[in-house]
Amino acid sequence: MKKIFLGIVIVLITIVGGCYGFKFAVNSKIESKIAELNSNGFIVKHQQNSQKFKTLGSGQIEVIYPDKVASYLFNKIEDKDLKKSLEKQFSLLDRITKDELFEGLTFEYDFTINNLTSKLDLNVYLTKLSTRTTYNLAQTYSYYSNTQKVWFEELLKEKKLHLNINEKGNYKLSDINFVIPNKAFFTFRDILGDKSNMKIGLIKISDVYNDAYTKGSLVIDNINVNYLSNKDKKSSKMNIENLEFADAKESFKIKNLTIDSNSLMDKENISGNSKISFDEAIVGKTATLKKTSIDLSFDKIPFKKYEEMMDSLYSNNVNFEKQYDEFLKALSQNGIGISSKGEAAQYVISEKKYFDTLKYDATLSLNKNIPSIKDIKSIKDIFEVIKFTVDMDSQSATNLIGDLSKEDAKFTFVDTADNNIKRFEAQLKTDGIYVNEIKVLDEKELELPSKNYDALSYDGVSGANTQVTSSYELINDNLLRVTFKYTPNMEVISAGGIAVSFPQLKDASKIKAHNTNSFDKIDYYTAGNDIYSGMLGKNVKAEYLMIEGWDNNWTDPKTTKEFSLDIDITDMKSSYLEINLRGGALNETDSTKKYSELAPDENQSFTRDQQSYPVNIADIDLYTITNGGK
Repeated sequence: MKKIFLGIVIVLITIVGGCYGFKFAVNSKIESKIAELNSNGFIVKHQQNSQKFKTLGSGQIEVIYPDKVASYLFNKIEDKDLKKSLEKQFSLLDRITKDELFEGLTFEYDFTINNLTSKLDLNVYLTKLSTRTTYNLAQTYSYYSNTQKVWFEELLKEKKLHLNINEKGNYKLSDINFVIPNKAFFTFRDILGDKSNMKIGLIKISDVYNDAYTKGSLVIDNINVNYLSNKDKKSSKMNIENLEFADAKESFKIKNLTIDSNSLMDKENISGNSKISFDEAIVGKTATLKKTSIDLSFDKIPFKKYEEMMDSLYSNNVNFEKQYDEFLKALSQNGIGISSKGEAAQYVISEKKYFDTLKYDATLSLNKNIPSIKDIKSIKDIFEVIKFTVDMDSQSATNLIGDLSKEDAKFTFVDTADNNIKRFEAQLKTDGIYVNEIKVLDEKELELPSKNYDALSYDGVSGANTQVTSSYELINDNLLRVTFKYTPNMEVISAGGIAVSFPQLKDASKIKAHNTNSFDKIDYYTAGNDIYSGMLGKNVKAEYLMIEGWDNNWTDPKTTKEFSLDIDITDMKSSYLEINLRGGALNETDSTKKYSELAPDENQSFTRDQQSYPVNIADIDLYTITNGGK
């Protein structure tokens, strides 16, 4: 009996001792992790209650050094390609933008750890946005009533942005439902996953207003994403059960959309294939597309050379042209091939049925002796094989020929071994392009046009805001004219203007002229000048060139203001010309109307200029436009 009692005592002592041992090990790991976070750009405030069988903890984590935090998090990513891609994208952000997006970002946490089994129940809550973002949002919504201006504060204070994680890395995001005043309703439900899978039950975004002009909505049901990465082999598959988009004019629905991709990479090259398919797509009231799939395969893409080429572009390396030629040379030497095939059935377009049967097959391969980009004169210099084949049922072919004949288009099909199938085939041959074995383009017609300055222009929207736009025109080999326009969206206006800045330029030596009929004068501010920031409420030192046109007597809100700059690009042709563009207007005459606007505003652009104003990116690819293309 004594032996049994003694044995029980020994077992109990062993269990208790083990608990203390496990507790010590858990405490040690927690302390180590806190020290690791504190030395990598975070500041951690932690409190803990260590019991025999479990450890309870809670605290706060704040981002204080965004660069250190990013480096720490990137180093935790096992996928080297993903890590490198994220590092490159993050490096493109300037210091000001990084700080504005991430500095002050704060999370609270609590956890329970079983000291015996090491099971973890961790909850993380986003409780504060970055200092600058918090300020910008507060300023944006300070004009609304108190019931509207705190929508983001409610999300944070009530800890609705809540992520639960266990010891295996499985996670679940709490359901989120909120509204941005005068903007949209947002709903996110059933978001969960692990290292290789993510599921989203519902994403729903809809406009606050439901009138005939502004209503719109996006609904996505049951997203399932699987991802696998084993050294050089990667695969991903995404399935969307239902996607619906609608606005005041258009609507689009798609069912069972699947995107399936696989890739295999060796030391230099990447090969792979992707397949996109869906069961049904409905475009407004005009088209119903069913049972459609598209396959794309590629082989021996020189991925390392591509990365080197892009690195030289991002770094404004003057050797970009050399890197581009080396990439093209590697492409041709690899005997690269790109092929695609697809099929579809049961299309209805404008109440007319098409495609009981539809299949296509396309093949491209590059010329193995592709010349330098400057020496490319013809499509045949680039491609060795171009072949495109479409097979469809006879009735659809007849319908299509009839429809196209109304547009004065010549389009024919030929017979195949199957009496019910017609074929259209286009192919590149030594002396031209043939359609259904009939030459339609002679070899000379495949020659590319020489450089034409009249064609080297662009006119369009820059960035997310459509009120400020830019256009450019290549005047000659070394002179680029860029025009900037701004149209306010205000009922009453008393002053306003356009500001353009160039992060690559310290002074105005490359600006050869400015032209305007809208502003009495154009002001130049070079690096070192004091410039006022309304966002910060003080003067700041300019880090790079800023040019501004401002009108203190702008009274017609429907008027568009503009000015243009002639820029010397002699030594910049292998890079991008970086341009920050913004507009702004004031109303100092009618207190019942909107006082001011920024274009873009803080909701439309996360990119900031040296004065901390949100801007549209209006960068221009100088390499492309000076080598004969847009």
